Amino acid sequence: MRRAEIGFSVFLGCFTLLWLTTGLLVLGYTPLVMRLPLLAGAFTLVMLIGVVIGFAGTAGSAHDPAQATVWLNKAGLNRLFGLASILPAAILLGYQLGLPLFLAVYLTLNGLNWKRSLFSAVMCGLLIELVFVRILQVSMPAPWGF
Repeated sequence: MRRAEIGFSVFLGCFTLLWLTTGLLVLGYTPLVMRLPLLAGAFTLVMLIGVVIGFAGTAGSAHDPAQATVWLNKAGLNRLFGLASILPAAILLGYQLGLPLFLAVYLTLNGLNWKRSLFSAVMCGLLIELVFVRILQVSMPAPWGF
């Protein structure tokens, strides 16, 4: 399992580097335009390096062979479908309502206090409204996605 997680982290880091260099070198975006993607990419790369170092440091430790089972068991499928449920929520309710609602439900179902989940959802909604709608003036699709 550790090998797969390290491999996925390396793949994701290479993918991030590919798209950042494509934006700068091939598509010719200026560094001013690429400022936010570069910052997000750098943060992603730092986190992935931390994941790789964390898993590489524990590679030699003894682990339970029962935990070395395939990740696609019932709990893994539930997690996967739970994360994939963001798509219908965003399509049916729109980004401004669907994403905060998904966040509140997902955090509550994964053990976070409902007050903190609601607070996180409100912050997510405010972030979408302020940054994307007001500042960047991104036109959000209508609810029901059509």
